[in-house]
Amino acid sequence: GGAGNDIGTMIAGFDSTQWESYYKWTTAQSANQVYDVVVQLPLPSDFISWASTTPITVDVKTSDTTNGTVITKLTDTTATLETNWNTCSLTPANNSWNTMTGCTVSGTYNANGIITLRLILQAPPNAGSSETEIGNISLTYNSAY
Repeated sequence: GGAGNDIGTMIAGFDSTQWESYYKWTTAQSANQVYDVVVQLPLPSDFISWASTTPITVDVKTSDTTNGTVITKLTDTTATLETNWNTCSLTPANNSWNTMTGCTVSGTYNANGIITLRLILQAPPNAGSSETEIGNISLTYNSAY
């Protein structure tokens, strides 16, 4: 994501209204700051293929839809970067929790395999009161059973 020297605060919490855990990235710097959250997700043993409409979704919230962005990268079960997910934007259009649909998946995905989702959170500047948050990640797939 960033140059490796970005400055901010990462907080893990629970939103009882949304009923989900989240990560919140904020900064008090005068410029946007970036932090990567990397999640490895095992595919279930009954995985056969992705659902066609919304295979991967992520709950996202930001206080600034221009500078508070979430960009993602996805690698398939062969550790190959998905072409459509190389800078797939999940930035919501408003500052409420939004379930954002990822990009099209077309790589190799195998049951019991591991996929890696890299979420690049950009916190907008504003003396720490601006924030970018990520919550639930959902996988929708077709089962072999």
